Amino acid sequence: MDAVHWFLFGIVGLAVGLVAYVWWCLRRRRRLPARERRRLQRSWEYAVSVRDPVLRVLEAEKVVDQLLGSLGYRGSFGEKLTAAGPRLRDVEALWRAHKLRNRLAHEPGVRIAEKEAQRAVRTFGDTLAAFMRS
Repeated sequence: MDAVHWFLFGIVGLAVGLVAYVWWCLRRRRRLPARERRRLQRSWEYAVSVRDPVLRVLEAEKVVDQLLGSLGYRGSFGEKLTAAGPRLRDVEALWRAHKLRNRLAHEPGVRIAEKEAQRAVRTFGDTLAAFMRS
């Protein structure tokens, strides 16, 4: 009976070790290198400096799209959002900002209030900041 306990203990230990290793690999893969953080920070500084609210929203989403791509998410922005969803704090707000961006990009002549642009840019900025800290 003693050998059975040691065998089970060994199996459980291996399973825990394997789970820890997989978690470590996944976490490590989704982190941003310092050089990429600096590049994204420069892109963000440019995006928020744009005076036109429509272009500011477009540029802000572009930075988050680059961020998600750098983290290994592939596809359109919507596909990246879906894949990254569990890691995002407020995915609904991000979807709203993305829908606004799509309206601005695909409907000619659409104008928005400064407050609406600020809300979308803040949402994109919060997402960027969350990943820059991790």
